[in-house]
Amino acid sequence: MRKFWKHERRGVAALEFVLVAPALFMVIFVGAELSILLARYMTLANAAVVGAKQFAFSAGVSATPYDDAMSAIQGSASTLNLSTSGITLSVNGTACTTNTACGDALQAGTGYVTVQLTYSCVDLNMFYNMLPVCSISSQQSERVQ
Repeated sequence: MRKFWKHERRGVAALEFVLVAPALFMVIFVGAELSILLARYMTLANAAVVGAKQFAFSAGVSATPYDDAMSAIQGSASTLNLSTSGITLSVNGTACTTNTACGDALQAGTGYVTVQLTYSCVDLNMFYNMLPVCSISSQQSERVQ
């Protein structure tokens, strides 16, 4: 009986690896994608903060508050390739899309500005489409003074 078990032990390590490897690789790839997603979210949140601060500070100072805020957002999130459709700027709850509209809304010098950023992370998928409908967003409000 002992002789039988001695010969049957060959290949056990290979068999164990074959059984464990798929789960191990899945954990590694999911961890990699989630860490990249977290890094992109942090970049998006930082861009929202920078854009809101720039937008709030433009009140009564700049003739182009919309363009200043958009360029600050695009500069802070240059690695994300944000489309303008994913950026919403508003003053006191009312969205504005031009320098004139934003400047008129900011003219009072009171209230708050809000920057809402949305990013579709479909291009995040490296090997397998683990996140087929992924969208992250960040919102930041600043008081106009």
